[in-house]
Amino acid sequence: MEVYVPRYGFVSWIEYRPNEYNGYEGKVYFMTGELIFSTAKQKIQEIIEENGFFPDDYIGYELIRAYYNIYSWDGVERECTDLSTPENFPPEIAQAIKSGKMRGMAIVPELLTKSALAEYENILHPVKAKFDKIVRPLQAEYNKIVGPYWTNYQKIIQLSKDEQVRRAARAEYDKNCIPNWDKLDKTAGPAMDEFETAKQKVFWDLFAIQGNRIKAWRD
Repeated sequence: MEVYVPRYGFVSWIEYRPNEYNGYEGKVYFMTGELIFSTAKQKIQEIIEENGFFPDDYIGYELIRAYYNIYSWDGVERECTDLSTPENFPPEIAQAIKSGKMRGMAIVPELLTKSALAEYENILHPVKAKFDKIVRPLQAEYNKIVGPYWTNYQKIIQLSKDEQVRRAARAEYDKNCIPNWDKLDKTAGPAMDEFETAKQKVFWDLFAIQGNRIKAWRD
């Protein structure tokens, strides 16, 4: 998956286990496309600008913590890259996916039946060809430069809960990422946006129809 694309084939969340402080009721915190792009759009945009978040933060733990006011040491961070069955998720996340509340975020064509997937690919073919021609070479250069900094940042935040250490690591990543991101966005932005918008619309429009989903994801 491309580093710059703000929507991925995985979902992350922060889980509060039942304890005496929450009345022995566990709770799951996560972001949805409905929140980010509609009902809480203004608040989330302010959080993103205040914290210098990038599109790849949209479904990450930092935005979840900032939006729900969760301290860095609190809660258990969870992530799932296997969307083959709703059983891999807490019930509230599975329902959010089924109901289309993740529109604008995760795109997982493998959740479509073979015929629906063929339709998905056929509709997207022209815009994908344009994307490949313009963006792929620029994307490869961007990932080559920024990739090592991203890997190092992820390693640090996984090993340390110290807020100062995490912020310093983020600052180092941003220092090397921002100039290259601006360059990529300026040259490839329009084609990237066109392709991403098309993928979102085609996938979620098809997924909204029960018959287009693989059996595990049907109600």
